[in-house]
Amino acid sequence: MGLSGIAPVVGARVADAALEALPEIELGSRSITELFRSGLGEVERTLPGYLPGQRWFSGKEHAIEGATVRGLTPIKDDLATRGHLAMVDVRYADGAAPQLYAHAMTAVPRATVRDASELLGPMARVHAAEGEFVLTDAMGDRSFVDAFTDMMRGNKFQMSERGETVAGTSATPLHDVLPREGRGLALDVLPQHSSNTNVKVTATNDASAMLKLVRLHDAELVPGTPTGALDVWKGEHLTRVGFEATPNVLGSIDHYGSEGLPRTVATLTEFAPNEGDTWTHALEQVDGVLGAARTSGAESREVRMGIRQYAKAARNHGVRLGQMHTAFASGGEGSEFRAVRPDMWRSGEQFDTLRGSAASAMAKLRASGMPLPSGRTVDELETALGQRIDDIAARGERSEPAFLIHTHGDYHLGQMLKVGDDVKIVDLEGAPSAPIAERWERTDALTDVARQRSSYEYAGAQGLAALGERGASAAELDALRPVAERFSTSARDAFMEGYGEATQGQRFVPSARDMPAALDLQDLTNAVYETGYELGSRGPDWARI
Repeated sequence: MGLSGIAPVVGARVADAALEALPEIELGSRSITELFRSGLGEVERTLPGYLPGQRWFSGKEHAIEGATVRGLTPIKDDLATRGHLAMVDVRYADGAAPQLYAHAMTAVPRATVRDASELLGPMARVHAAEGEFVLTDAMGDRSFVDAFTDMMRGNKFQMSERGETVAGTSATPLHDVLPREGRGLALDVLPQHSSNTNVKVTATNDASAMLKLVRLHDAELVPGTPTGALDVWKGEHLTRVGFEATPNVLGSIDHYGSEGLPRTVATLTEFAPNEGDTWTHALEQVDGVLGAARTSGAESREVRMGIRQYAKAARNHGVRLGQMHTAFASGGEGSEFRAVRPDMWRSGEQFDTLRGSAASAMAKLRASGMPLPSGRTVDELETALGQRIDDIAARGERSEPAFLIHTHGDYHLGQMLKVGDDVKIVDLEGAPSAPIAERWERTDALTDVARQRSSYEYAGAQGLAALGERGASAAELDALRPVAERFSTSARDAFMEGYGEATQGQRFVPSARDMPAALDLQDLTNAVYETGYELGSRGPDWARI
């Protein structure tokens, strides 16, 4: 149960005082091995207080009524159980739809924890017959990750007492990438810019791979529809057609519950040496531009050069996305990877869905009590939103719909790694809040485009927020806001230029005449989606953007 060495990781940092303040689980004279048996109810009672503090938890706008471990599978190596993979049902007091999360847990002896920062997401202190332990997220524990990745060698599986099965598969000779000898993996939990947990795993020969724990899953699966990992399916296709801007897929792990259908809970891909994600790069660039504007003026040469330099990077983001979309449309007759004409009813259904999503987002805004940056009331915003949807729908009736393809599904700056002047695109599973069957469907290519355009706006807004945190006055921020907007607008325009170049003549791109209405639709759809997502995942500060 993760009772061996612990590697220092970069993750959720908890001060020693906070570690002392963790909930306590009393096993008394029972062994620590009973924690996930007779002590499971105590573990479940810690979850309502624990989950809202995790970056990957998306139900933050709801009060948790209770959390139940639906599936609990031990993850073992040749010597011992190193932790457990739990599938956690979360119920909400306000009647919101239940959610299902994958969570890896292990217990480590308190005496082996030199500093609380060594742990990723501590949950509770456990008093057992053998002494005191800390229950923590196992994705930061070397022995657990070692056993977990080892499951992908030779199609290994683990089974729980309740009949759940966790099965690993390998898409490549994994031993050649991560040699098993020495069994000493170094871990680096990456910054949480996504809704999953990503861990860089480095073997004793310095070879590295990226292990991702997929957190949010459909509570119920529909028999007869795809349920496996889009990351794996899309990634293998891109490798086959020679698209080099995504890491190769090495393996995956599926969880089979009572319904006998697979949920992909983890994937392993090659690790691309990189200079960090492009979100961090964008923040660095906007910070430099705003800093230059403070010292040299908004129209200074340094500001113009900074904006122009970042626009080159944004243009390449568009080129790479366009190339990926073209690859997703490159299959022949009968292939899933080809562009298809949308059904006639799809356009009307799309607007009905948008209206429903807008109503839901407005309800979340009312419940949050958040004052709107525009000074409007939520009622006024909702009225204006309805009018805008009606206007776009009227324009759309005169447009020729573009063909549909498979897309990235959640494209933004946090989903790319900076590799010199180029990028590697990661996390192909799509928007985690959407049902898996929906994410397996072809969709409008501009959904990815709209998300990325929005991402540049986030970067500009976060650059201003960072200056405010460092002491810039409200007057300074107001004066710099046009500079941040120029940064974002320049990046959006350059991105669209690169995307247009890479997709010229493709049927999944609207004509020049139809593009404005199609892009307005996707920009608005994305804004509505992100408002609801931010209220649930990161709170009002992000929703204001």
